[in-house]
Amino acid sequence: MPEQRLAIISFLHNLFAAGWIGGMIAVGLTFYPTVIKILGQTPQTKKVLSTMQKRQSTLAYISMIGLAITGVALAKTNPNFLGIFHFGNPYANTLSIKHLLGIIMIIIVLVRTQVLSKGQSTPQRSKLSAYLLYINIALGIIVLVLSSFCTVLAG
Repeated sequence: MPEQRLAIISFLHNLFAAGWIGGMIAVGLTFYPTVIKILGQTPQTKKVLSTMQKRQSTLAYISMIGLAITGVALAKTNPNFLGIFHFGNPYANTLSIKHLLGIIMIIIVLVRTQVLSKGQSTPQRSKLSAYLLYINIALGIIVLVLSSFCTVLAG
């Protein structure tokens, strides 16, 4: 693959990661706590957070698709890539762990947006949704660390 095309694909992959993981970090560490602090636990707070989650979910879904497409393109250029979930060298091992964590993150996003946000809102659902967001932030940071290792291991 020509270097310019590879650079563009790598840039897009990083942009999608920033959109998804950066968005979660921004929402979880700044927006969510600020809204709760200023508005308290009111119906207006739930409306603001619900609207924000819908917009953030759209960005997350687009980013997930973009990450999958660009990730496949990037992996195919690396001779250490042995296939999805094939362990056999440090690069493949790290990439496979990264993919497993990514799948867990996607499941968490789907639970938050398709299960917990549907139906009647309860304090328990809100608390669980926030807890899952923070778990996803931690997993996202781990994925970024693994991505850095993949870059180094790619040679």
